[in-house]
Amino acid sequence: MPTAVEARSVDPTRTSVLRRRYSQHYRRMWQRINTAINEYIDTVDFNAPLAIRAIEFNRFVDGLLQREFGRAESDQARGVRAMATMAYMRGVAQANTEVDEPLPPPQQAIQQADHNDAIAALILLLSTGLMSVRLNVASQALERYQRANSAAEAKALIRERIQKAGRTPTDGIAADGVVRAYNDALLNTYDSVGVEFVGVIDEKAFFQTAEDDRVCVRCYEASQRTDNGFGPGIYTIAQARGLIPMHNRCRCRWRPLPPGTQRSQGQQSAGRTRRYGEWRVPVELQPQNRNVQGLRRR
Repeated sequence: MPTAVEARSVDPTRTSVLRRRYSQHYRRMWQRINTAINEYIDTVDFNAPLAIRAIEFNRFVDGLLQREFGRAESDQARGVRAMATMAYMRGVAQANTEVDEPLPPPQQAIQQADHNDAIAALILLLSTGLMSVRLNVASQALERYQRANSAAEAKALIRERIQKAGRTPTDGIAADGVVRAYNDALLNTYDSVGVEFVGVIDEKAFFQTAEDDRVCVRCYEASQRTDNGFGPGIYTIAQARGLIPMHNRCRCRWRPLPPGTQRSQGQQSAGRTRRYGEWRVPVELQPQNRNVQGLRRR
């Protein structure tokens, strides 16, 4: 059994490097924005009429944010398109190892219409979220600027808003965007080979040691108790779509279930069974049985 420290370093999606890469990309953007605003404030005469100062500041911040967000999103290595594409390809690669049918490598798979459309939808979703953050920061920065009576006070108030209304939400968008893209790729790949049912691999599987038991109640319920008519924790592909991430910074992922799978804590199948992790699969439906095709299209 892993120690608590070892357990904390693992997540079901194994996308921590990707999540950190894109979060750091946007954190650097916010550092540039904060520096530019501070330099602008240093040039302001706080004895001038507030109405005039507010108009000029609003114009400056709007332009700054548009430029910096445009620069960050268009970055070919760490922008929105790169984030969605890389995470999606990681999901395709993982799914390819879990199904029993030859599939094209991720670089080829994402050229297919269904995968390409999914990536485009993810890019739109991420861009919309980032635009909402940009507009919110612009509004809150102006409000804090109007409240300040000095350059030092303005810098402090705006820095706090950049942290809470800017950096924190974009960290979440980056982390959740990676996990969403990864899981969308899993489901689309499973669907392409005829997988009907999937289950949730939640964080509890990776954080259950004597010292550490970190798992969201919502994730646990989805993986252990939620019954959609097929047994606790069993979902059709259609039911699974859009469910993960279930909360901010969720790290759960889907996994394919062989035909006829029923949850060990729910109704038991007749006949002999063999345990696959937490799942019990009837012997006649086990993937290695020569009489079935496992997860191949039926």
